[in-house]
Formats: sequence, C-alpha cells, structure tokens
Amino acid sequence: GWIVIVQRVNGDQSFYRNWATYKSGFGIYYRNFWLGLEKMHQLTTSADYRLRLEILISGKWYSDEYDHFKVFFILHLCYIPELI
Repeated sequence: GWIVIVQRVNGDQSFYRNWATYKSGFGIYYRNFWLGLEKMHQLTTSADYRLRLEILISGKWYSDEYDHFKVFFILHLCYIPELI
C-alpha cells in the first residue's frame, strides 16, 4: 500500500509555513496536510520506498513514480536527491 505524505483537497489549510512546521508536519490527515520531513526521513531511511506523485488538473489525473525515495537531513536543510 501507499503512505500519503501530502494532500491538498482545497484551500482550507495554508501551506505557506516556516521550516519548523514543514519539519514537524501540519494539517488534518485525510484532508489538507503535510506529514512532516522528520517522519518522512524516519520512514524512508528504514526501508526502500517508491514515491508516487498524483495531481488533478482541469478534471484530468496525472501521475509519475520514482524508485528509491529517501528524505535526508543535513544540518537544518533537507533534500530529496531523486527530484533534484
């Protein structure tokens, strides 16, 4: 199965946040939320994951997948190597 790490259903939840909030996560699961970089780091360094991106544009779904998804922390920064 899949673990949802971010979801934006509507504009109820602002995603204009500071670093600390993106690190810890915010929102309401199953609505508008961001899982949190710390949780993503813990998950993706404990096993091999695949990232699936899905977006709905003008009533049409688009998706793409990336193998070996990992979130790394370096000091106070975070990067996802496969997406750079």
